[in-house]
Amino acid sequence: METQDVQQEDDDRDLPDPSDMDDHDEPDLIPCPNCRRMINEDAEWCHHCKHDVVHEVTETRSKLRVIVVGAILVTMALGTLAWFFSR
Repeated sequence: METQDVQQEDDDRDLPDPSDMDDHDEPDLIPCPNCRRMINEDAEWCHHCKHDVVHEVTETRSKLRVIVVGAILVTMALGTLAWFFSR
């Protein structure tokens, strides 16, 4: 009788809330920009046509990086000019 009580105690675990669980375990798919076949959204290249996949986030980050580097260079140039003319 004691073994049944122990088994019942072990089975009283808290289960995850259904709202915390994923609906599916499959990765999200997007169409390849080149061949339009479905690929994983995190793929670096299409395994069907072998072309690189450029994500919009990468382009946005690239533009932001150019703006930040440009702003730093302009600030350095203006600081150098201000220092030079203040002497």
